[in-house]
Amino acid sequence: MNTKRFQQRLQQKEQDLQAQNAAQSLQKDSLSSRTLAQVQDALRRIADDSYGACTACGKEIEPARLAAVPWTSFCLKDQNRHDDVIRT
Repeated sequence: MNTKRFQQRLQQKEQDLQAQNAAQSLQKDSLSSRTLAQVQDALRRIADDSYGACTACGKEIEPARLAAVPWTSFCLKDQNRHDDVIRT
């Protein structure tokens, strides 16, 4: 392989890596924004005394679930339903 082709391939690999890193950074920012919005919503629910109740069915969210994901707004059953809708 000649030097020029090698340099072109190397440059392309570097550009691909930069694009991949940029995409990952945007994905992390998006996730952070969604999580922040969910935390703010949980704080609102604490203020209006509805924290711990599923926003879909009104039943109590499982304590272990709240301990693991304190900003959740769904019980496990409704979270699974919500996830199924998003996947389809």
